[in-house]
Amino acid sequence: MEIKHDVLEFYNLFSPKGFSFLNEIGILPSVFQQYLIDKRIAMVEIEKDLADKALKDFLDGKSIQNKQQLDQYLSSTHQTLESLQKSILRPLLIAKHAVKLYSKNAHERFISNRAELETVVYSLIRTKSRSLALELFLQIEESESSFSDLAAKYSEGNERTTLGVVGPSPMSKAHPSLIKVLRSSEEGELRRPFQLEGWWIIVRLETYIKPVFNDEVCALLCRDLFLENLRKESASLLNELIMDKIKK
Repeated sequence: MEIKHDVLEFYNLFSPKGFSFLNEIGILPSVFQQYLIDKRIAMVEIEKDLADKALKDFLDGKSIQNKQQLDQYLSSTHQTLESLQKSILRPLLIAKHAVKLYSKNAHERFISNRAELETVVYSLIRTKSRSLALELFLQIEESESSFSDLAAKYSEGNERTTLGVVGPSPMSKAHPSLIKVLRSSEEGELRRPFQLEGWWIIVRLETYIKPVFNDEVCALLCRDLFLENLRKESASLLNELIMDKIKK
């Protein structure tokens, strides 16, 4: 069975026992995917000013202000400056390579996945009691109490800790029934309590953020397409390699 050169090169990085061990513990696919990514981006270059900014942003985020602190960080994380720079630049290299490959496909993916890109902010109160839900709804509707105060006091879900506010988050992450309510709501509209999986729900749409196809979204979609196709390719190549080296 003929195996592509870079796949065979990956196999030769390990001893036969080491390769089999990675396969047995289930991390071989992810290791192989990362190897293929490195192969794909090996010839990609990032402009020096972008590379310098990426390193500075990383160091600022770690509060590293001088060479001594940098040396201490490198020692504690068992890295060299070169390996640190490589790990910082890797996402930028992937993004640049992905845009080069898939920029012509990104808008089509945007159109087909527009719903998944919709972002919302909404206020939510959940309670097991129908009568309490109705009472809280009327208090909010009549401006007797604020949504945030009642959510903090009476809501029985995690939103209680955020004064009832959920998001900004992708609308697609919400429950399908809640999505229908949000889609049919105007910003600022308070909806009457409705039942959902044992809860009585009060919801108010605060903000709907319509997805816009711009450079940032294009880059994100290109990256998704790149990784999606790479996973398929790596699964096929790895299966071929395992059949040839382990199961023959």
